[in-house]
Amino acid sequence: PDQDGPEPMLDEAVAAIRRGDNQYAPGRGTEELRRAICADRERRLGQRWDPETECLVTVGATEGITAAVLGLVEPGAHVVLIEPFYDSYRAAMALADATWTSVPLVPGPDGWRLDGDALKAAVRDDTAMIIINTPHNPTGTILSPAELATVAAAARSSGAFVLADEVYERLLYDGHPHHSIADVEGMRDKCIIVSSAAKTFNVTGWKTGWVLGCPEVVSAVTIAKQFLSYVGVTHVQPAVAVGLNDCVDWVEEMAAELPPGFQLQWTGMSLEEKEAGSGAMLLYALALATVFLCLAAL
Repeated sequence: PDQDGPEPMLDEAVAAIRRGDNQYAPGRGTEELRRAICADRERRLGQRWDPETECLVTVGATEGITAAVLGLVEPGAHVVLIEPFYDSYRAAMALADATWTSVPLVPGPDGWRLDGDALKAAVRDDTAMIIINTPHNPTGTILSPAELATVAAAARSSGAFVLADEVYERLLYDGHPHHSIADVEGMRDKCIIVSSAAKTFNVTGWKTGWVLGCPEVVSAVTIAKQFLSYVGVTHVQPAVAVGLNDCVDWVEEMAAELPPGFQLQWTGMSLEEKEAGSGAMLLYALALATVFLCLAAL
């Protein structure tokens, strides 16, 4: 990102160090941050998650994704990925000793869309998880309620979980809303929602993300997470809580700056590239006119 996050949030991180928040945080994250994560989700999307049993703070979204795969996918089980995908998904498959099949997004008149028939064909009896990324990097696709219903139906056919990487959930413009798999009927207890502060608040170096899911799912993810990093960085957790609670206007203003940056890139695209573009969120890096195609800093 070209600029730092909101000053109240940055000031809180400094204050947390000064007041002594320098030892291990609770394994699931500080209560303050977990409550802020769940309250933010309820305000924006109407979803209710219990901060005590259904929320886990992770060292970035990447750890959340990896811990979810390790905690819920048995060795030899099958996972379906939507291509193109963040390269850490495949690394998580390797760590879990899982097999995987990819289903590509396909270009259409309204951008890159999910191929529902290909997804259904890819799901097998031993499919344990489907991983989706919405809003999607790098195409900018926002999966529609109908597409999410297709994902849910495919997951139900094999009893699979759906892991939703939603790190770009706040970087929307042109009035496009974010849709979550957790809102699809019957999916709340079969999904894992992963997000982070990195892209929302321009603090990629803080490596602070979170996982939302039913108690049984979060417990399984926590067991895997504690042997990856043990706990997250303590002093940034109250700061992220300030960001979620008090810096909504800053996030909205930052998101509003994305379209002009995108227009700079749009003028340099070929006709074919423009016709295949999403027009919804598009890659955050392009919107900011930076080279940020890799999400390794999540």
